[in-house]
Amino acid sequence: MSALLIAMLTLTASDVVRVHDGDTITIRYQGAEQQVRFKGIDTPELWKPRCRREARLAARAQAFVRSRLRAAGTITLVEVDTRADPYGRWLAWVYVDGQSLATLTIEARLGRPWRAGGRSNWCNQ
Repeated sequence: MSALLIAMLTLTASDVVRVHDGDTITIRYQGAEQQVRFKGIDTPELWKPRCRREARLAARAQAFVRSRLRAAGTITLVEVDTRADPYGRWLAWVYVDGQSLATLTIEARLGRPWRAGGRSNWCNQ
């Protein structure tokens, strides 16, 4: 795909191939799989967590996002930046049935607003 920015993509739950954690999924788009990192949120890491607490929160965040995506009638990706981040992921705002998935996850206390400068510390709370 040559576009650097896609204004909006509308998906269904069946287009979600995998929920990696609370802020990254793999979707099927135009016959190919693509990882998407959610804009606006940082969630605990399942891969190389710093402590047991982070690992537990990461599993809960993953389950929360998975359940929201599976139950969604419509999944919308907005302002999709197809220039891959350092990990090869697209970046996008993600909405389920019109609600920001980042906001829902933060309200469930399973994520924090994303801030430049590195991972959040989930171990000291």
